[in-house]
Amino acid sequence: MKTLTSVTIVMEVPTTVASFYRINASLPLQNNPNAFVFIMNLPSNIIFCICLFSSKEKMF
Repeated sequence: MKTLTSVTIVMEVPTTVASFYRINASLPLQNNPNAFVFIMNLPSNIIFCICLFSSKEKMF
């Protein structure tokens, strides 16, 4: 059960970031040509930090 919870928390991050960019409103980095790279790196870095923290806390 701990593993399922950990995986769910990790997978929630990209879902949340993608949800913000699906709405029809003015968003940060909207006109920036490097926005895609930044938006893809942000959840990846957050997921890495969550996995690192989870492995140190023996959640996986």
